[in-house]
Amino acid sequence: MEIPDKTINLIPVIIDGLLEKNGHDPILEDSQFTRQGNWYIALTVTDSEIKDCLSPGHPARKKVLAYLRDLHTEYRNTSNYVDILFEK
Repeated sequence: MEIPDKTINLIPVIIDGLLEKNGHDPILEDSQFTRQGNWYIALTVTDSEIKDCLSPGHPARKKVLAYLRDLHTEYRNTSNYVDILFEK
């Protein structure tokens, strides 16, 4: 899942609009919008009966949380995710 920040840069939009109005091709199309985003990974963990393993009363909750913490640590410490695919 990504939550992007989008910005419209008005000056390039205006300049390209004026160019098009005068019969020229736009030259600043790539500068009209900027986009910065962060990717988020949402995980759900269920047991064989489709019960939420992260709910406070679930018997496997502690083990699942420990595994997810380890997974998070491994993810944060990995700089090249393609290399990890071939290590295992």
